[in-house]
Amino acid sequence: MLFRSVDEENKDREVIIGGMAKAILKLTKQESSSANLARVKPQASETFASLRRDRAKPGWWVQLPDGTWKRK
Repeated sequence: MLFRSVDEENKDREVIIGGMAKAILKLTKQESSSANLARVKPQASETFASLRRDRAKPGWWVQLPDGTWKRK
């Protein structure tokens, strides 16, 4: 299949962001508890989104941290 479904893409993003949250806890020497993971997940999500925005090619649409969209 050439195109992936939105659900499949979102599941992959959740796996990546979850891994990034675990890495943040490990780097900051915090326990990998559910509460700590939930606390750092927004940071992991923003880091993931920032990396994607930075790697977007000119002309691609990117979503800014405030939720607005603009063409890069």
